[in-house]
Amino acid sequence: MEQTNGVCKYECRRSPITRLIMFEINVYLLNKMGWVNYSQVRGIRIGNSIHKSNPIFPPIAFDDDPLVRYFYDDVEKKSCYVIKELSTNEKQNTEKLYKFIIMDYTSCRQPTLGEPSFEINQFESNESLFKLIIKYEACNEEYKRHFKINKLLK
Repeated sequence: MEQTNGVCKYECRRSPITRLIMFEINVYLLNKMGWVNYSQVRGIRIGNSIHKSNPIFPPIAFDDDPLVRYFYDDVEKKSCYVIKELSTNEKQNTEKLYKFIIMDYTSCRQPTLGEPSFEINQFESNESLFKLIIKYEACNEEYKRHFKINKLLK
């Protein structure tokens, strides 16, 4: 298979194991859009502004999860978007390779400190990933503006 910038040039229509080797998330574009590489040590500190009594240590999500790859925390919308690789068992039941998780933490306000709600979508290509990012505007303000203009021009 011929590859360009680490991404398969041809559509991969092979077994899930072969597709797993060929599909690589476009990290360069994700980073430009404000997404952050996940670190298992630090986890994801969600919404620095939601715990005003202790803003230095906001709640941590997805700590110690080896399958999480990238995240984008949109403090304004009180949502955190996570890209997580499917486990080996999950990959046997589907052709998808990753999960796009939307964590809404609007209910995590003091004094009640409710639980965040989750929505999970699965995807198998960069194209489907970026469609999800555009749909949920899970990116920095610069790209949100571009996507809104693009929607108006359609």
